[in-house]
Amino acid sequence: PSVPKDQLVSNLHSINIYTCFKDVWAKLWLLWELVLLGEPILVISPTPPQCSDAVIGLISLISPIRYCGDYRPYFTIHDTDFKEYTSATDVPSLILGVTNPFFLKVLDHWPHILSIGSVTAKPSQVKIDKNDVNNGSGGMMSGMVSGMGNLIGAQFRKIQDPIAKHLYEHKPSVTTEYKPLLSVEKKVTKQLMNPNSTPGTNDPIAQAVNNELLRRHFLQITENFLIPLERYFGSLMPLARSISLFNRPPRLRPFNQDDFLSLIASSDSLFVTDSKTKEQELYRRFLISSNFKGWFEERRQEAITQLNIIYRRAILKVDLKNLLTGKATSDLVDLYMRMWEHKSLEMALPKSEEGQLVIEKINDILKMLIECLPKEMSVNLPQSSSIKKLNSITPELKSPNPISTPNTANTSNI
Repeated sequence: PSVPKDQLVSNLHSINIYTCFKDVWAKLWLLWELVLLGEPILVISPTPPQCSDAVIGLISLISPIRYCGDYRPYFTIHDTDFKEYTSATDVPSLILGVTNPFFLKVLDHWPHILSIGSVTAKPSQVKIDKNDVNNGSGGMMSGMVSGMGNLIGAQFRKIQDPIAKHLYEHKPSVTTEYKPLLSVEKKVTKQLMNPNSTPGTNDPIAQAVNNELLRRHFLQITENFLIPLERYFGSLMPLARSISLFNRPPRLRPFNQDDFLSLIASSDSLFVTDSKTKEQELYRRFLISSNFKGWFEERRQEAITQLNIIYRRAILKVDLKNLLTGKATSDLVDLYMRMWEHKSLEMALPKSEEGQLVIEKINDILKMLIECLPKEMSVNLPQSSSIKKLNSITPELKSPNPISTPNTANTSNI
């Protein structure tokens, strides 16, 4: 579905992505892909506000998909996870915002580095501290602009260090060997207001217009990307007409990645890329990412809730006489046990008006089943001797304030 032209989307996020990434805006399509796939990204900038805005801006690019990796808008050596992240051999799904160039050394195995902002201090304006130059745990570790400048100046030529070089030659860039599958949308780039000129980047009107344009575009890309996923997920839902009290509560069929990728391969549509091969590869990579796991779990919980609602309504709408007509004794016993178990689940949920109605309906079903079954068989059913008393007990469960069904209880029905 397309975003209505009169609907503003930039107010969904407080970060102006054009202003934030103005020096690397042409790389936003690459960054969208890296964030979507949960790739680790190191964001380095001269100041905490810059790296914090960049990290938040990155995870907002894939909205409405929720970013499910870890992210730290401003990370320092004093964070409790410092040792864990810097010593890990397997790079996690993580976006890390830093100002301390020391991370370029300890995280030199990270595959993607986004460098934004620029160092405003000149070499002649920076104080050099010998301890900062030689000691990795000194002022260089502070992570502030002063820390970034400590290696600049007279000592620079004496230190053949990639960190010092980064500090002295810091330029906004994206360093990666990743080959993007998504192409830059030229129609969008042509609509940007003076994207590469200083007046354009500093003009508040141009900033707002460009931000809105980019926000709308990436929202549209993400929604297009979700189309086949939502279609396939919908096919996993059982048909409402197949739901019966004589069958087990409806369950969601498992997500088969091979089946889904086969559908992508056979589809005549291209959703976000310009070739079928790229499209298949993009979805294949997404299916093994933490973002897919998070998206699927959210949709699964929503489906469980919906299926429970449908099953409840089937109980409330059932015609008891037609329900039991012509059924074998074994079917009646199975139904009794199923209804008894479901009643136990309902009674364990927070009290609600709908829940009370379901319990009362189940009591009616249980009572009629007892009357239909042979006595020698009904006495062996759980609590069968107290069925007649249930109607006088359950009204106490009524509550004027309905409470929604928790996911944990829903899961037990699927």
